[in-house]
Amino acid sequence: MSEKKETARAAQSLITDEEIPDSPRDDPEHLFWLEQGRKMLTDSVSLTTVRAAATSLMTGLGAMQAIYIGVLGFADFIPKEMKLPLKWFFAAPPILWLMALYLCLKVLKTEGMEVRLKAPNEIRDRLQDLVRDKQHDLDIAFWLLLAGLVAAALLLVWRRLI
Repeated sequence: MSEKKETARAAQSLITDEEIPDSPRDDPEHLFWLEQGRKMLTDSVSLTTVRAAATSLMTGLGAMQAIYIGVLGFADFIPKEMKLPLKWFFAAPPILWLMALYLCLKVLKTEGMEVRLKAPNEIRDRLQDLVRDKQHDLDIAFWLLLAGLVAAALLLVWRRLI
């Protein structure tokens, strides 16, 4: 297709907001990929998906906290001769994990809002903002989980060196 025709098609689609398919509308492959695009869009702006990820992350956080606190409580992991201010470093991983747990709970928490049901653009924008904010909190929670794991590993190495 010539560059001139392609530019004209793009301009027409911008003016009319009409889809101009590259292949005939009856083409099964074209219809398949359009459906995949709709599913991808639905999944990417779905609060259900973000909340399910937060629930899974909370399960992992709970397991790690239980294991770490179990090791601290039942094993002589923290040397007894260590000074008290240095012992506080061993509290870093659970503190990071508690912060991540808070963010996961924030993702799961429902928020009250007013929506005008006859304003689809407003609904779309609010939903996208809400999902973006919750996804951001989930991303931070994930990095806090990893930071807690790194801190626990470093403490394990540090404890062996002391």
